[in-house]
Amino acid sequence: LCYIGHEAATDGAWHRLRITLAADGIRADVTLASPDGVAALSSVVTVANTSDAQVVLRSVSSWAAPLGVRDPEAWEFHSAASDWLAESRWSAEPFRPDLFPGIAAHLTGVRPRGTATLASHGTWSSGEHAPVAAAVSPAEGAAWLWQVEHNGPWRIEVGEEYGDFSVALSGSSLCTHEHWS
Repeated sequence: LCYIGHEAATDGAWHRLRITLAADGIRADVTLASPDGVAALSSVVTVANTSDAQVVLRSVSSWAAPLGVRDPEAWEFHSAASDWLAESRWSAEPFRPDLFPGIAAHLTGVRPRGTATLASHGTWSSGEHAPVAAAVSPAEGAAWLWQVEHNGPWRIEVGEEYGDFSVALSGSSLCTHEHWS
């Protein structure tokens, strides 16, 4: 998608930025909102078909960004397993070596393909995992926390980039949630 324009506004203590992107008969309005004095951000994406042709969406991400990791050895992935009557069982796994092996991607020029993925299945938003996760580094004094607010299945994916990691949050997708489009 290509940048079309943006609009910034303040609504009480909230700052909002709406970014409009478009290409090939699809328009996406990304609304980012942040309250005064809180290190938090809300991201909502609205997609519209602006053409006369049918458009099939296979996934819509509401957020994707690098984490700014300097030392992968210092980071952990926190998530909460969930089940009926056994909710919010938090655990932590080190990025290295448990989730992402050190494969020296800078030598091969090939982006690593492994991910740490959480996804819901069916209509239970917290049937297997709570729709929240975190990347935490006590050594760097940094943490990223996410919550997917979606009225259907969702997906949280952390992947390795060249020298960094990234997170992508989405609702339903064809690859994770069978027959969704």
